[in-house]
Amino acid sequence: MIFDSFVLPESWRAGSPITPQMPKDAIALKDPSIVRHRDRWHLFFTMRGRTRSHAVAWCACENLDDLPSCRAEVLGNHAAYCCAPQIFFFRPHGVWYLIAQAKDGQWDPEYQAVFATTKDIDDPASWTALTPLGLERPAGEHPAYLDFWVIADGDHTYVFLTTDDGHIWRSRTEIDDFPHGWSPPTLAYCGDVFEANHVYKLADRSGYLNLVE
Repeated sequence: MIFDSFVLPESWRAGSPITPQMPKDAIALKDPSIVRHRDRWHLFFTMRGRTRSHAVAWCACENLDDLPSCRAEVLGNHAAYCCAPQIFFFRPHGVWYLIAQAKDGQWDPEYQAVFATTKDIDDPASWTALTPLGLERPAGEHPAYLDFWVIADGDHTYVFLTTDDGHIWRSRTEIDDFPHGWSPPTLAYCGDVFEANHVYKLADRSGYLNLVE
């Protein structure tokens, strides 16, 4: 989507890197998903580590400037590969959802889109174990499907994903059936794009905005 004009307010400034206190095993962090709840910022992200390549971690603070003194914790609801979290509150169920991509040797296939829930976002130990969404892989010969992003309207819940060949896919389920009952993924866009598409509803406009690498 292209806006006719966009002027960056003079109040915008470049902040310091988001660097909470990380576990000793950490190498780097990426894939941030941040929400505001009860006067605190809750930051979820992928932690790259030396002994565990990808894990989802969390920290929380009242002010973003306090992040350097905030201690990050790895979520304990999955012991294997897990990354690219999206966090949102799903009002029909009254719980917080975590959407991610993960691997588990007991799943078939072992790599899938997954979800977890909690009623208490302040407690990192309260998240349920990761459970596959049951989303099908896009039909045809495509590279790995990844970076799952969920959005809903009044009737359906949608999940968007990318494959590393310039394809963006979309699947949907009835809002009452979420987080299960997904339709086969259909092609939403094909072009010079890569990964991590994020879809938003524009409050003051009739359309949606898709941000993608």
